[in-house]
Amino acid sequence: MLVLRRVNIKETPVLHASNLLRWLDGTSAPDLLPASMARIERPLQVDFSARPRDLQWLHKPGYTALWRKPTVDIVVGEATQAQRARPVLPSFRVAGQVSDPHGIYHPRPFDLTLGEGGGHALVLYPSPLGTRFGTGGGVLGAVQFDGGLDPALADRPAAWALLELAVTVSATDVRRFRAQADGQGDFRLSLWRLPPLPQGSTAYAAQLTLSAAATATAAIPIDPDDLGPAVLGPPGGGDFSPAVPLAIVPGESLRLSTSGRRVLAIRPAP
Repeated sequence: MLVLRRVNIKETPVLHASNLLRWLDGTSAPDLLPASMARIERPLQVDFSARPRDLQWLHKPGYTALWRKPTVDIVVGEATQAQRARPVLPSFRVAGQVSDPHGIYHPRPFDLTLGEGGGHALVLYPSPLGTRFGTGGGVLGAVQFDGGLDPALADRPAAWALLELAVTVSATDVRRFRAQADGQGDFRLSLWRLPPLPQGSTAYAAQLTLSAAATATAAIPIDPDDLGPAVLGPPGGGDFSPAVPLAIVPGESLRLSTSGRRVLAIRPAP
């Protein structure tokens, strides 16, 4: 015989996260959009320089959950749907820096207004140490400012510069790859999604663009969104331009340099 017993709920815990910070690998999505990027499944170090005094957090691979001291965290008896609903929470500011203790990813700062609970995506890029070349090959080198327009910038490494390579695989297939230089301007860009060349072809045509900040230094990591456009010195010589054409052969490692120099020379865009 089936006997039904009424469960007497004495209290219901009610706790809502204030927000979620998602740490994403900027090289992991074919379309380079945060919505398609993979979470970084390794422990990261998050240091807050500004936060509410009552802020609490939980770090997990790929995300950090944040919440503040709730006004009501226990409801006597069984909570109703209205009592379970997320309350309207005041916004608050968090700022700091995220880094990889093992140097696989570059550090980056953040400064966010939170509280709505929708979550924020923050993109990190692998360091040269964390970048491996596979069957698609890759591009590597060092980025340095040229003093042609501003002598004060001559020979200064382009710390934390962001490079993007667009490779034309076919008329309807342009694949984009990104890499971020380290504080000394050194970079490794992996072409991990590049297919073999079609029969009869010797190379893929590609275009390289770059963003940088003339004020960036190795000692202070920078938010990639704060970088501005730059012009590049073409490998074969000539005028600096916003995009440099390259010939890419899958499986090969191409070292970039500006004609007459051992580095890839850039200038802030005029």
